[in-house]
Amino acid sequence: MRERIVPDRPGGETSLVPVLLVEDSPAARILTAALLRRIGCDVEAVGDGESALRTLDARPARIVFLDIGLPGLDGIETAKRIRQLPPPACNATLVALSGYVDGGVPDAPSGLFDGSLAKPATRNRLARVVAAATASSRSVAAAVALPDDQWQALAKLAVREMRAISMQLVEARHAG
Repeated sequence: MRERIVPDRPGGETSLVPVLLVEDSPAARILTAALLRRIGCDVEAVGDGESALRTLDARPARIVFLDIGLPGLDGIETAKRIRQLPPPACNATLVALSGYVDGGVPDAPSGLFDGSLAKPATRNRLARVVAAATASSRSVAAAVALPDDQWQALAKLAVREMRAISMQLVEARHAG
């Protein structure tokens, strides 16, 4: 049974976070999809960029995890095309997945991706991305409805994220 933690509707009702996973490696696709489901995502998983575009046309996602090294239409070109789709598809949070990057996608235009993760992505890193992408839609009613252990985990995650952002700001200030 999947946890229902992210509110989508008024009144504190909850639903699973809609996620599209685009990964050409069957093993990585199965593992990553399973991890995403365990953290409360409704995952649609496809193996190439063309399938991703067709899927988003039929079923918009809040978050798209996109492998950079896809055969045919690569991850960067797929991301560019996603950004050209009509809303809500073009507004999805785009997260680059690659065995070669952590902290950015050097060949991608600035602002194309909202974040990046090195593969294999861990459950904790995936959870952080999902929490950040859905933070603006969380409601107090839904947060209060969480069991204590989930609420504590969410609070700890928020504190860690705030510390990480603070450190990044301090580093940026000293670098600039």
